[in-house]
Amino acid sequence: MFATKRKRRAVHIRIGQPVRDVPTVGGLDWRCPISMTGLKKSRRPQGIGVDSLQALIDALKAVEVEIDARARSSGGRYEWLGAPWHGLPEISLSLPATLQSPRPASRFRRKAGRKRRRGAAG
Repeated sequence: MFATKRKRRAVHIRIGQPVRDVPTVGGLDWRCPISMTGLKKSRRPQGIGVDSLQALIDALKAVEVEIDARARSSGGRYEWLGAPWHGLPEISLSLPATLQSPRPASRFRRKAGRKRRRGAAG
């Protein structure tokens, strides 16, 4: 349900089964169709991924981003079972540990600052 100060309306979000039919240089990737109806403008975005799970996760994140943006722009809110929530899990997209820096960014900034100060003094 989407509620604004003036009215409430039902919003239907459907996430389809992943399908492997997206042509890429390396072969075929996956897409997960999404249907969002009940809003002023109905949308049909898609989740895309190199496998079916990534396409599904991308679809869930795309829905979360889209409905949060619509709520902010209209001043409304989504309700799920009477509570102010859209009913979707929050998905955090972060880099795998193998791609993350082993040292914290704050330590890097301190070291870079010392180098600049030494360079300016010398």
